[in-house]
Amino acid sequence: MFRTWRRREKTGFVLLMLLGGLLVAGALQQLSSEPPEAIYFAPGGPPRVALTFETLWSGDGVENLLQLLEEEGVQATFFLTGLWLRNNREAAKRILEQGHEIGNHTLNHANLLYASEGEIIK
Repeated sequence: MFRTWRRREKTGFVLLMLLGGLLVAGALQQLSSEPPEAIYFAPGGPPRVALTFETLWSGDGVENLLQLLEEEGVQATFFLTGLWLRNNREAAKRILEQGHEIGNHTLNHANLLYASEGEIIK
């Protein structure tokens, strides 16, 4: 099923993936000591997309996804939970080896919305 979808929608998907890679590359170039404010729309600039993935439950499909990203030459950001990382170390290594960015998504996907600063640091 995945391959059938990919053949039918490849042109649009490749464009989306390319735009996502451009956004990530541009964002990395603009890193500073202060975090930037969120930008939702920038008039006059080219449209860009950040491609992100959240890993929480199983590692099923990660290898297929990484292969597709590699084939298309697209970089993404993967937000990993600590529990997922414990069970999927090889997949995490491949994510890094392919040059993708890894972000922290807590140990167990805890809801930090109502946690105090001390609880979040702990």
